[in-house]
Amino acid sequence: AAKVIQRVWRRKVAQEQQDVLERSIIVFQAQYRMHKCVNEYAVWRNGIVLLQAIVRGVLGRIHLSRWLRYQSAAKVIQRVWRRKVAQEQQDVLERSIIVLQAQYRKHKCINEYTLCRNGILLLQAVIRGVLGRIHLSRWLRYQSAAKVIQEAWRRKVAREEQDVLERSIIVFQAQYRM
Repeated sequence: AAKVIQRVWRRKVAQEQQDVLERSIIVFQAQYRMHKCVNEYAVWRNGIVLLQAIVRGVLGRIHLSRWLRYQSAAKVIQRVWRRKVAQEQQDVLERSIIVLQAQYRKHKCINEYTLCRNGILLLQAVIRGVLGRIHLSRWLRYQSAAKVIQEAWRRKVAREEQDVLERSIIVFQAQYRM
């Protein structure tokens, strides 16, 4: 019975290990796909941003030439230059804000993930402990039941041997008295 229990227990442990491995593989695959999509998104985004920059550049040059026709060259160039510098500063500021927000969200998600993962690991440990204690108590009950059965069987065999001995003694005494 102990070998059967051990075999069942080992099979259960192996199944749990296989389940953990499968979940790890699924997580790894999801992370890889996410990484691949993020890289593809970055390539597309950079291309679109470059195209937008080219279009803005062309449109800006057309706009500048119209201004130069109607206004004095120095005032228009100075105004456009100041606007461009201000826009670049604003773009740098917006990109910085976006990067900061993304990093904050990433940090927040990592903390939530870590907290959730630690909770799950703790819960798994508690469940494994409870299941182990249940398994141990069942095993101890089976052991005590087996001991009771063995004692009863040995008692029965001993009584039968004693009965056989008593009968043979009675037969022997009966023959001796005759």
